[in-house]
Amino acid sequence: MKGFPKNALVVLFLGMLFFASKGDAATIGIILTSDVPYYNEIHDALISRLVKRGYSERLKFIVQKPYPDPVAWSNAARKLIAADVDIIVTYGCGATFATLRERPDVPVVYAGVYEPVLSKQRAKNLTGVTYNLPVSSILRYLRTTTSIKTLGVLYSSMEEDSLHQLEEIKALSPKYGFSVTGLNLKKTADITVVLSESKTDAIFLTSSSLVNAALPTILNITRNKKIPTGSLLTCGEICALITLTADPKEQGSEASDKLIEILNGKSPRDIPVSHSKNTELIFNMKNANDIGIKIPIELVTEATKILY
Repeated sequence: MKGFPKNALVVLFLGMLFFASKGDAATIGIILTSDVPYYNEIHDALISRLVKRGYSERLKFIVQKPYPDPVAWSNAARKLIAADVDIIVTYGCGATFATLRERPDVPVVYAGVYEPVLSKQRAKNLTGVTYNLPVSSILRYLRTTTSIKTLGVLYSSMEEDSLHQLEEIKALSPKYGFSVTGLNLKKTADITVVLSESKTDAIFLTSSSLVNAALPTILNITRNKKIPTGSLLTCGEICALITLTADPKEQGSEASDKLIEILNGKSPRDIPVSHSKNTELIFNMKNANDIGIKIPIELVTEATKILY
């Protein structure tokens, strides 16, 4: 462990496991981007599943918690490779792509990744769980709650999934009759400036790790400016006005099962990628009241969860 920054590394010794390919204890390296509660939920579900299946006391984990930034993600991946981990687990598109760019020889298991961008990746040591949510659904819900002439899209030009969603929305904008203003967030400290300079009728929050790390601040600002928001990720009980999201617990459990298959000697290339099946539609009625918007009852009946 020599040479690792103490504040970026958490090591959990949970026992020993015979790892078929090395005949030695298995070490799992995990890249858990800091300040993104959605990834924490996936990680908790992964660990819970390992416990349930009896692996919790046989593994050693090295958990890296980088800032949501490509350089930090790459550094985290390099440290795990240098630590000679047996498997790397990544959460989110940014961490996953940064890890793949480091060309690790060990298996990589991912979760919480936007399927349209990951489907282009082909690697023999790669498997995991993706999700694919229709951004058009959030646009439809937002248009039902408010008149939109200009839609702001909060994205990060450093993250492939976020850029892809921005382009998806631009392509859909003629159909919905509004213009799109891209709001590029380069660091969370810039969020106040980015939002204060924008003049939009509603804001779409992409699945960018950087955007979601700033979610509490974003919602405070948009609430004060009475701007409705739609999002693809949750932040615990802190949610946008409308959230359409893939179940993080399902993804964590399925990623854990793939991890166990690899530990038992199966090649990642023989483990099919899974796609999240469970989605959740959340309406934040408290936020609606704060910004003076009434969500039509026909929409409320579609919700799987309502926050008051």
